[in-house]
Amino acid sequence: MHPLVDLEGIILCFHRHVLFERDNRLCCRSHGLVRKEEIKEGGQAKVEELQEELKVQAAKHAEEKAAWEKEREEWLAGRKRLGS
Repeated sequence: MHPLVDLEGIILCFHRHVLFERDNRLCCRSHGLVRKEEIKEGGQAKVEELQEELKVQAAKHAEEKAAWEKEREEWLAGRKRLGS
């Protein structure tokens, strides 16, 4: 056998390369799954934050609407007084 052609060495090198690629893909996949979970959790946190903000805005709107209705009732009462 020619010294430059070491079949066992080539096979061993190829095997290591295949194992490295497989491990690398597995690592990337697991990292991708972790990243998806982080995104999902981050998205869930954002949804909860927006829901809280919506509740605050809805409460503020209800207060403003009640104040507006009160002012309207007072205005209508004053208008009736002046009209009668």
